[in-house]
Amino acid sequence: MYNAAKTHLIGHIANAEVTSTSGNPYGEIRLGVNNRWKDRETGEQRERADFFSVRVFQKHLLDRIEDGLFRKGRYVLVEASLRMNTWEKEGETRYETQIIADRVHLLEGKRDDA
Repeated sequence: MYNAAKTHLIGHIANAEVTSTSGNPYGEIRLGVNNRWKDRETGEQRERADFFSVRVFQKHLLDRIEDGLFRKGRYVLVEASLRMNTWEKEGETRYETQIIADRVHLLEGKRDDA
């Protein structure tokens, strides 16, 4: 049985950069995702922007960041794996869910609001 946590995010790139730790390059894409809904009590349209940090390790995706293909404002679909990290700090267990890009697809235009 194969069990993996996967997610898809569609949004606009807020920032994308390549950096390295101990000589190992990785990329970070900051992705803004807009959520819209109608408030049940007032009937008004509501909107909230959530921001996610997506880690990139694949060479061809790092190259796209460095070439400027994944620049601010581009509309993308990110297919990603989720990885849970835990560690101890000051006697307290800390948790972090990392979003690791498997694929990044450039999209055109805006998503339908329907």
